[in-house]
Amino acid sequence: MAHGVQFIETDNQIKETVLQLISQQSFEIITVNAIIKATHIGRSTFYEHYEDKYAVVEAMNRQYTSLFAKLIDERIPRLKDSHQAADNLYEVVKVLMQHQSKLYRLLDLKISGISLTDDFSEVLSVRLRQSEALQQYSEQFKVDVNYLTNLYTVIAMTQIKWQLEHGEDEAVIALSNRLLSVARIGLGD
Repeated sequence: MAHGVQFIETDNQIKETVLQLISQQSFEIITVNAIIKATHIGRSTFYEHYEDKYAVVEAMNRQYTSLFAKLIDERIPRLKDSHQAADNLYEVVKVLMQHQSKLYRLLDLKISGISLTDDFSEVLSVRLRQSEALQQYSEQFKVDVNYLTNLYTVIAMTQIKWQLEHGEDEAVIALSNRLLSVARIGLGD
């Protein structure tokens, strides 16, 4: 469904307001009334956009999960080249840093059934399990592909969350790359 400029601007205001409120207080105590008041919109306007406050977070999570999936999909084919593979995660984090404060808040948010961390981890896990490189490593070195997937996902998510919270850190980047390289070298790459 196509929406006009005003609808999109209001939608973005609602999202920004929710993120701002999350930075000030627990999500559980944020109410639709607080969102409406802080956004300076009417109740009916809010409900034209979202069913409730959870739907706002779910919409933001879908938006960023889509971006993350695109970034991963662009880089998965390069996993066979260990030199480029080490740069993949750095490149992803660099793009995500453009949305640093928003993503950090959303990744840190703990709501039952709604988790950007889980969504990002799922994207990584699915794409990695399907990658030819991990399948080959798994078969060649008799290491379960699920183990390799989980290992990479944990390292990647730790680096992503750390850098979104603390900013770019060359030591963290180097250590993450080293850990990924050790895993690859351990498999004979």
